[in-house]
Amino acid sequence: MRKRFIVLVLSAAMAVSNLSGFGTAVYAEAVEEGYPQENLSVSDENPDDVSGNENPDDVSGNENPDDVSGNENPDDVSGNENPDDVSGNENPDDVSGNENPDDVSGNENPDDVSGNENPDDVSGNENPGDVSGNENPDDVSGNETPDDPEQQTAPKVGTVLTDGTDKYKVTKEGSEAAYTGTTASGAVKIPDKVTIDGITYQITSIGARAFENQTTLTSIVIGKNITQIGNYAFSDCLKLKTVSMKKGVTSIGIEAFINCTALTSIAIPKTVKTVKARAFMGCGKLKTASMSAGLSTIGKGAFRNCTALAMVTIPGSASVIKTNAFSGCTKLASVNLKAGVTTIGSSAFAGCRALESITIPKSVTAIQTNAFNGDTKLRTVTMGTGIETIGKKAFHSCKKLSVITIKSKKLVSVKADAFLGIHASAVIQVKPAKLSEYTRLMKGKGQGSRVAIVKM
Repeated sequence: MRKRFIVLVLSAAMAVSNLSGFGTAVYAEAVEEGYPQENLSVSDENPDDVSGNENPDDVSGNENPDDVSGNENPDDVSGNENPDDVSGNENPDDVSGNENPDDVSGNENPDDVSGNENPDDVSGNENPGDVSGNENPDDVSGNETPDDPEQQTAPKVGTVLTDGTDKYKVTKEGSEAAYTGTTASGAVKIPDKVTIDGITYQITSIGARAFENQTTLTSIVIGKNITQIGNYAFSDCLKLKTVSMKKGVTSIGIEAFINCTALTSIAIPKTVKTVKARAFMGCGKLKTASMSAGLSTIGKGAFRNCTALAMVTIPGSASVIKTNAFSGCTKLASVNLKAGVTTIGSSAFAGCRALESITIPKSVTAIQTNAFNGDTKLRTVTMGTGIETIGKKAFHSCKKLSVITIKSKKLVSVKADAFLGIHASAVIQVKPAKLSEYTRLMKGKGQGSRVAIVKM
């Protein structure tokens, strides 16, 4: 237990210099008795106090010893209430005017240098360890989950995704995917969009071979966001009876529905631009196929061997009817070609044994090789004013073809055997002004000697 000294009050008139020797002696005795050196100062009321302070060893007019700044507590050199406080703060070790120790920034909690409410928070956030203004610690990206440096990385293009029985493939990172298959059977609906692992994808296409050989599929509803039906997508789906195709589809791929032998009808929306090669080939029960204006291409063999197809209207936007497009459609009795079609391709309607008549609009300039070959019931053909070329064997074996009318004044080429096998007594009618020219042009093109070329 420390011994305290009784300090005698000295006369105010006494000079400080006269007391210096006495003060030195008292200081030495205090050290010997174990009184802390740091608390020894010279004051007015106590020994060794030369400043008029109440406590010894206080040279600043402060109430406590070892206080050189006018503060109430010892070891306080800044006018603060607590010891070791050099900044006017209420707590010790606080050099910034803050309420808690070790707080150098004016914050309420220790170790907070940014004015935040929690310690170790240098960003103004509510939680410690958060330098980004986020609600959770260790989150530097503005996300709510800790340790998340950025938004979840989206799967790359080509990544295969699974959602229940359905499979998808990413076609545009973070936003679009193709439907690539399912283990479901019976009736299937392809969704407009799907959310997998927190990312929503628009389903914009049906992938190649997505349903190939899926013999349990009976009907399909195609989502409104689908623009493309891939190659072989539904090939050999032998029990597929109905297909619902929304506006938005622009392309039907190669052999997309080939050999769907149970399919009875198809309505191709006006948004479709291309029906590719053999898309519906071999659909033996397909009775109706409606096509709208906007369709630009009917591919090779697109409806070949659709033996139940009875009638078809081809919009003028489909300028070229390609090779074998409707060949082998043995029940096709009515073909309506709209103005705008320019070319009837090779064998386009060959073997259409139920077709009895055809009117070719003025926009058509060429009838190519075998275009109507083998149409055994075809009786009348009317060609518009634009015809320039009639291809080889174009009407070969049309044994009932008895009236051919050519309105064009532009015909410049009739290929070999173009009329071989037509009715023996057929009549070919031409513009009067072209009678002589066309008679020479069509000589030896396969028709018998009794076939007459006459004025219209």
